[in-house]
Amino acid sequence: MSNRLSSDTKPRSQVFRVVLLLLVISFCCAVLAACDTSSSNAQTGSTEGEKLSSFHYDQPAFTVYVGSYGWVTDDIWCEENDEDAEQALGKPVYEAVLKRMQVMQEQYHVTLALTGAQDKSPYTEITQQINAGQTSFQAIMTQGSTCYTLALEGYLQDYHTQNGIDLKSDVWDQNFVKQLNINDRLYFLLGDISLLDDRSTHAIAFDKSLLDSLAGLPDTETLYELVQNGAWTLDRMIEYVQIAAADLDGDGTITSQDRVGLVYRQTSGTGFLQGCGVPIAENDGSGNVTLSFMREKTPIVWDKLLTLIDPAYSINDDMEGVSVSTLMGEDRCLFLAEYVDSLYELRRHEIDFGVLPMPKYDEAQPQYISPSHDYGTNFLCVPATNADVSDTLTVLTLLAEQGNELLTPAFYENLFGDQFETSQNEIAVLDLIFDTKYYDLGTYMNWANFSVKLMQAWNRRSSDIVGLYETYANRIQRQIDKIDSYDTFAPS
Repeated sequence: MSNRLSSDTKPRSQVFRVVLLLLVISFCCAVLAACDTSSSNAQTGSTEGEKLSSFHYDQPAFTVYVGSYGWVTDDIWCEENDEDAEQALGKPVYEAVLKRMQVMQEQYHVTLALTGAQDKSPYTEITQQINAGQTSFQAIMTQGSTCYTLALEGYLQDYHTQNGIDLKSDVWDQNFVKQLNINDRLYFLLGDISLLDDRSTHAIAFDKSLLDSLAGLPDTETLYELVQNGAWTLDRMIEYVQIAAADLDGDGTITSQDRVGLVYRQTSGTGFLQGCGVPIAENDGSGNVTLSFMREKTPIVWDKLLTLIDPAYSINDDMEGVSVSTLMGEDRCLFLAEYVDSLYELRRHEIDFGVLPMPKYDEAQPQYISPSHDYGTNFLCVPATNADVSDTLTVLTLLAEQGNELLTPAFYENLFGDQFETSQNEIAVLDLIFDTKYYDLGTYMNWANFSVKLMQAWNRRSSDIVGLYETYANRIQRQIDKIDSYDTFAPS
């Protein structure tokens, strides 16, 4: 703890742990003061810090356009006494959203507002407003593939060309900044301004009681040691799923009436693939996009995944509509492959769960990979017609800094609350998951609709992954090759 508090630079997730721990166990005032100082992203006494602290927004409202795809971005703005929002967000996060809105209004004179798609698609509505020069919004948060198309067609600002924003700040997801930097162009951001990217990150929950009671399985502490040692692999998960599954009613099939090794979702397939180092497309580190799906290990990984989701051990939640809270509450489900957001639901049902990252392909894989799925992750963009980009970037930075201080600690409180002290292993793994987030370009841009085809093959448990790839590879590559032909992404 002392090292975290004394460090000048630390991963944002570790800062959140410190902040929440202080809230829960009431450290002394001196430690509180130190934490508050260290967790601030604005450097005290610096020019930038002074600029932010003295900022005064002189427009009637700061409006964010929110697309209708994916989860609602109600952690940007919500109404007071909104029971639906409080239920959806959880009370701590709901109160943090209201607090941030208050701080933005009282300290910076920023009145937040949302607008969004009505009877048109986000792309249609955004482009129509921009083309008419009558945009009613200063920023956009919507589906990644929509934002990508908007960027190609010149409707968005390139963050790299704008002053007034520190892209190296911890309030912006540095994994995202690196992976979405294409030809040294960056039209999208993610970070502490919203919880959606954290909430939609793939993770594995497990039933502690069931794990500790079954012969042939490691106990909870041993499983966490495997994670710490880099030994939580796909093969181990398959082994544990097979041990855990049991046909309790003796009807010869595994259903929600039995003990299930794994409950997974229709979107879990890409999460497992990426977790094993098999993205559709990726940034090569120099800003160049490469089609990277078909590697030597890809068919091997896919075959292992088909074993993992064999109906003899596992159930597809989306296909069969099982009650995961019931299964885990009755100690009849070992693993749940879901998004981080689902952990809150388990906590609400008072289930004693553990948290794991997506498994590695093998122990030689350098690190865990925690994919964030496009269904819930909306990109943050600035329209090209925004005439006051400097003020907009300042507002976005302030929102992200306040999100760092208020939103994410509240999200951790949602998940752990008064069980914080007994959930240190879970918190450490959640830190690891957020620190290793990954954004597959092929999934987010949905080139040739291949990510959808992958999902469909996963749900069918199709064995011909090579044939599927060969059908779409040229189409994907043509989409990638077109990037350089657009002025907005042309190499400098």
